[in-house]
Amino acid sequence: MKKIFSTITVMALLATMSCSKSNDDGGETPAPAVEEGKTFNAFIKDGFTGDKGEELLQPRNLKNIKVGDFIPYTLTITDTDLKSGEQFALFAIKEEDKNHQSMRVDYDIYLEDENGKKQKVEDPKIVFKKEGKYKFYIKPLVPGTFQLPFLFQKEGVGEIKLPKVNFSAVKITAWSWARRDRWVWKGFPIPEQWSVNKRDYKFIIDDGDNETDIYLTPLQASQHFEIYYNGNKASGSFVVNNQYDFHPEQERERADPPLPAPVVTITIVQRREGKEENRITYNNVYIENRH
Repeated sequence: MKKIFSTITVMALLATMSCSKSNDDGGETPAPAVEEGKTFNAFIKDGFTGDKGEELLQPRNLKNIKVGDFIPYTLTITDTDLKSGEQFALFAIKEEDKNHQSMRVDYDIYLEDENGKKQKVEDPKIVFKKEGKYKFYIKPLVPGTFQLPFLFQKEGVGEIKLPKVNFSAVKITAWSWARRDRWVWKGFPIPEQWSVNKRDYKFIIDDGDNETDIYLTPLQASQHFEIYYNGNKASGSFVVNNQYDFHPEQERERADPPLPAPVVTITIVQRREGKEENRITYNNVYIENRH
């Protein structure tokens, strides 16, 4: 069972990204300082925000990550003394069992090639043969709060431990199904037997099973959901791993009610006394049309 930790800490982690976040005053967080004697450096920046903190990929951001999303990052490598034949390596390492640090179990990494295509990385050691900027993606495979450590190395020269990459991902399951509810007799003078069919709509959200997975399990805060779907608004109190309706039951005679749209947008609203509410909107959640 998950322990209750300070959600404020987790929110601070999620709203930022090591070596890429903007300070409260709008300034950019500097890259890690180069150790004395080292001529190389590297830092990782998320692809959702610009150098001045502006949002680049609205409505996507670090707050609304879902399992299976591709989270964009840029690795920047600099070197003032790169010799022929020297190369760099980025290592995805594991420091502890919590915080989902196992590559290929908790997450996958994809490197963008020169044609802009994502190539899955199989080895936790990623080699780069020159300085520059490289785009890569982290794809969370499980829900939870991630704190991912990386080690950067100039092979044969030295290494730098980079600040952790932090984000939270949730697993959202939305589904709908049609069913035959009853039979009725209609028609005159010769009555016919018609079926009355109904369609239901449900969703559930999981924020992870570890004790540190508390993104949607806030301390001293209330939560509710808001959903607009097919011209209807659904809302109510929210707790992770509970099932909720996101649309009223529909009814149709002689045939199943159709699924109005294949995706739904779900907003979770967190409120703490004396603080501005926090709204987390998950867009384009696929609806399983179950039979």
